[in-house]
Amino acid sequence: MLSQLGYTMLSNGQTYQQYSIRAVFKNFPSEAWLMDMYPVQQLLTIDTLPKLTADFSGVHLHKMRFSAELFRDVFGVKQLYYWYQDELLICSNDLLSVLACLPKTPAPNEAVIHKYLNLSDTADFIEEDTFFEGIKRVLPGQKVRFSMQGVEKQFFWKPPEVTQNSEETGTFKTAFINSVQFKLNQNSHVAANLSGGLDSSSICSMISQKTSANLNGIFFDTGLESASESNYAHAVSVENDFDLHKVKSNDDLLKDIRYMTAVTGQPERMVVPSTIFLPIFEKTKALKAPLLFSGHGGDNIIESGRAWLDHLFKKRNFKRLKAELRKQWQLKSKVEDFEIYFIEQLTPYLKGNALLKATQLFLIPEVDKSKAFHFIKSKLNQKGKLSPTLILKTRSSKKYNELKREIPKGKTGRIMESCLSGLSIQSLETLDAIGAQKQITSVYPFLSKETLLSSASVKDELNFDDARLRGLLRDAMSGILPDIIRDRTDKAAFTDYSYECFNRLHEQTLTSFPNDHQLWSFVDYSSFKSLCEYTFKSEIPLNKKSKAIIQCSRVLYLGIWLNEFYSS
Repeated sequence: MLSQLGYTMLSNGQTYQQYSIRAVFKNFPSEAWLMDMYPVQQLLTIDTLPKLTADFSGVHLHKMRFSAELFRDVFGVKQLYYWYQDELLICSNDLLSVLACLPKTPAPNEAVIHKYLNLSDTADFIEEDTFFEGIKRVLPGQKVRFSMQGVEKQFFWKPPEVTQNSEETGTFKTAFINSVQFKLNQNSHVAANLSGGLDSSSICSMISQKTSANLNGIFFDTGLESASESNYAHAVSVENDFDLHKVKSNDDLLKDIRYMTAVTGQPERMVVPSTIFLPIFEKTKALKAPLLFSGHGGDNIIESGRAWLDHLFKKRNFKRLKAELRKQWQLKSKVEDFEIYFIEQLTPYLKGNALLKATQLFLIPEVDKSKAFHFIKSKLNQKGKLSPTLILKTRSSKKYNELKREIPKGKTGRIMESCLSGLSIQSLETLDAIGAQKQITSVYPFLSKETLLSSASVKDELNFDDARLRGLLRDAMSGILPDIIRDRTDKAAFTDYSYECFNRLHEQTLTSFPNDHQLWSFVDYSSFKSLCEYTFKSEIPLNKKSKAIIQCSRVLYLGIWLNEFYSS
């Protein structure tokens, strides 16, 4: 049946089966390869994996040694999952294919669900465990070998630590141009997701000015206040003379969430639901473009520059830190009193309980003591106004993440940690799954080894850029990016859209999760109801309840996932 659906099965009769729709099958007398790779590069032996610059996942079967090796690109652009039990290995670049080969659906993974609901999966390294007990993902940059001796795991590329001493942006600019051209792979007709921000605008400008490809930009219109970003997207398209297409979400959000859940095998997790990509992919397909360029990873590879402030705090250089924060206050803050703003920005750096933090504040000479007293007093008065707590019935796992020991310290490691966060990798997995359905390849020019290392060599102070932030990209794109984009220091948060989506989904699922639903075995219903009521209070600003919105949304997303895979 699977072969009729376009799958390829590769087996040595004892320990190995592999199903995949997109994989290219290469069969030789002593070995066989299954690869999902873009752009295609020649892979001579398993030892040449570190030299690849493409996005890939794959399987190598050694027929004489009865061994199989699974591997995935270092940024995790391509998916790869496996299930291994009783000497039977099932793996695929499609999670649903692994599920299809099992006699029954595995139990929900309680530890993964716990991290999902308390939002600790957002910034932490991606883990090998999935939402299904026993089904694991191959981690980015990992090679997993199955043989008669057992299972061996190792990482085939360890990013080197780079000396952070450069004040030049030319190396990064060259790396970025190279990456755009490499990902383009001589395609003459492509589309790009253009949000109007620095990253997507830079990609569109590069394609237009540094290649001969015909580009179509696609802008997702929320129809709310955040839709003002279209002015910036329009400016990029006019400056570079390409067509800009506006798309909107489909009317039935629940239907789209269900579709995404069924396609990815995972609950939705984005603050702005990834359903926004459905009309973008649909427009790309209508335009007959094989590639969809995305700025994903740009804010990871090119950090904001706030690490410069971290550095000043660690050095206890409060005089310089205060001067830099004054620039930030003048440029971005709505707080009228700078001394209060300075204290607000200092507080997250301080360790310990409220009393210990207050003591540390009073010991910093640059802190206005009377303002610090009023700040602490106001915080104590606000304690009773905090949002309700979502009570979970799940338990966390203290399992050590294998990526932690592989990533070096310093700026290179910091960038990689951001690139390989749970939120970042599962976003890529979602886009890869949609792309497979729509037969469109998503490409991410910021995610390359060359851009990573060139960015890591630049001083954090340059990136801070007098509080404008992301100075490396601004400087590198001089003369390429329209000034209206290069000089902007604001960006829509899309909190309005995430709130509107939660509202719509809440209304659509009012009767979907009765009291005896499996969802309430993971989360306390009363606490969820209280948190929802808090988010609906119009007197509370949206930015003050963003965490509550995403937590409530995730409870609903989890319920939809349970309905999809566990409904009787």
